[in-house]
Amino acid sequence: MSEEVQARALDPFFTTKPVGEGSGMGLAMVSGFVRQSGGFMRIESAPGEGARLSVYFPRADLEDPARPAAPERLQGGAGRILLVEDNAALRETLLRQLDALGYEAVGAEAGDQALDLLRSGKQIDLVLTDMVMPGNIQGPDLADEVRAQWPGLPVLLMSGYADLGEGEDARQSRIDLPKPIRMKTLADALEGALKGADAE
Repeated sequence: MSEEVQARALDPFFTTKPVGEGSGMGLAMVSGFVRQSGGFMRIESAPGEGARLSVYFPRADLEDPARPAAPERLQGGAGRILLVEDNAALRETLLRQLDALGYEAVGAEAGDQALDLLRSGKQIDLVLTDMVMPGNIQGPDLADEVRAQWPGLPVLLMSGYADLGEGEDARQSRIDLPKPIRMKTLADALEGALKGADAE
């Protein structure tokens, strides 16, 4: 990679591939996961010489590594969740997690598709949407539209990219669930949002 490409390699949606052959989100999501875990990434590359990506994590300090951790008790729920996620593999994973938690889940790959589902009259109890998506309707835009057209319908924003860039502090503060999302974290967030909606 050239120095210019290396400087942008971790930016969301940056890719050197032709349109339709790459989303540019792979390294951005890895970078977000690493930063959320307290680590960092280093890229070493030169044109014609390949590339080396090194990932560094803080060393774990386990008091008793021989004792397995107790399994987390997950709080199941009920209701229909509209999941908006453009990454097909991640969307399927989250749909399975929602199903395992007892929710009925409906998937959409973009903000406009999610709005079409809502306008169709399909009963939805909560919208769970990615923060950064291709297209004109980003996660925060979708959340604003949902709250304007369907007051009282809870919306949770998730993101796998820790740094949204300069001038995005206000939007970044709206993230409810950083990716990757642990099942218990997801279960607790859904339960809290749905209970809050019922109390209004």
